[in-house]
Order: sequence, then structure tokens, then C-alpha cells
Amino acid sequence: MKMELKFNKEKARKDWNTLVSTSDYEIQYLDYEYNKIYGVPAWTSDDSGNSNIQYPNNVGSAPDPWNDWDGCSPIAGSMVIGYYESLLDKEEIIDILHHTMSTSTDGWTYFWNIDNGIDDFDDEYNTLLNSGIVSQPISHWFDGSNDWYVSTFDITREIDNSRPFILSMTDAGSSTDGVGPYGDHSVTVVGYWYWQSDEDYEFYLIIHNTWDSEEHYFTYGNWNTAVATYVYAYS
Repeated sequence: MKMELKFNKEKARKDWNTLVSTSDYEIQYLDYEYNKIYGVPAWTSDDSGNSNIQYPNNVGSAPDPWNDWDGCSPIAGSMVIGYYESLLDKEEIIDILHHTMSTSTDGWTYFWNIDNGIDDFDDEYNTLLNSGIVSQPISHWFDGSNDWYVSTFDITREIDNSRPFILSMTDAGSSTDGVGPYGDHSVTVVGYWYWQSDEDYEFYLIIHNTWDSEEHYFTYGNWNTAVATYVYAYS
């Protein structure tokens, strides 16, 4: 006799919070939570590098004066800015953040320059707007804040308040789908997923990794050190 097995993932997820009992055994799932911010772009940089065009004339699709790789921190930050300013060109955001974050020619950014770069973005952008380098007005000003002791509570707070943020790590491992290892790398955090039972606990970040346009799951703590840069947008 053949039987067709159908599995409803969404129903199964909702059932994780329930108490399952039979006459023979009892299993209690203590907690399960999932949340994701929709509308955060997932992208990487496409413009080329090693040109003689100097900043700010390179801002946008023109070749950059630095290497082909714009740097993971400016790209991660650009996805956060792009969430709030959806009409802006991604290459313009990345190139400006490369400048305001003092990212090196080969794409390295110091942790303490990431929040500073977010702070300076809107002033720099408006300067370039006034000089005709960029053409689309922005509707927010931005404040970056570094958290050197990022916890799962911090992560859920930011995501539950619809604030994507930058996570910068050293010696980071791979995503659950095997992409990586990331090493010293910045990503954009757009969500979380965790579950806890009587015997186990798992917490995952939902990330855009700056290398592709996909969504990835990454285990919390799969790094040596980590710094979160929270981004607050004001209109």
C-alpha cells in the first residue's frame, strides 16, 4: 500500500510552541521564534576598480580608484541605507560609504570607522548632491552606534523594531548552507530564527553576506569576535 506524505512547514513551525502529549510520553517545546525585515536589498558591488578616476568623480557606476572589491563593510552598510532610501543607486551608496568609512584600497575597514562612516553618510551625500555628483535627494539622516558585546537580546531588539544592522566579525565560520568561511567579514543582519527545547537551544541570524544576492542563515557565535553597528534613520 502506497501513502502520500505531505508536510506543511508553516503549520509545523506554529506547532513548535504547543504541548504535545500522548498516554506514553510528553514533549514540551519551550520556545520558537522567527522574525525577518522585508524590503532590505541583497546585493554586491558591480563596478570595476583600479582606474584613474578619483573620488568623488567615481561615485556611481564609474570605475573606482581602489581595487575591484569595494569592501564588505561599505556594501553591508549600503544595504541598510538602501532599505531606508530605496530610490538611491547602490553603487553611489557603496562608493560614498567606502569614503566615509575610510575603507582601504583593498577593501579593509576598521571596526571603529564603520559607525563613523554611517554618521557621515548623509552630510557627504548632500555635499555631492549640491555639487551635482549625485541627483536623487535623500529623506533621512543616519546615526551609527557600535555594540562591542552583541547579544541575542540585542539582535532580536533591533530586528523586532525593523532596524537592519551591520555585523562585523573576525574568524567567522560558514553559513548553514556551506557558503564561507567568512573569516574577517561584515554582513547585513535582516532577521533571526531561534528555538529552544528542554534539552537544546539554537539561534540563527538571517544575513545578506555582501558576496551575492541570496539570503543565508548563520549560527550566532560562529566567530572569534563580533561588533554590531546599529543604524538609526531619522526623517
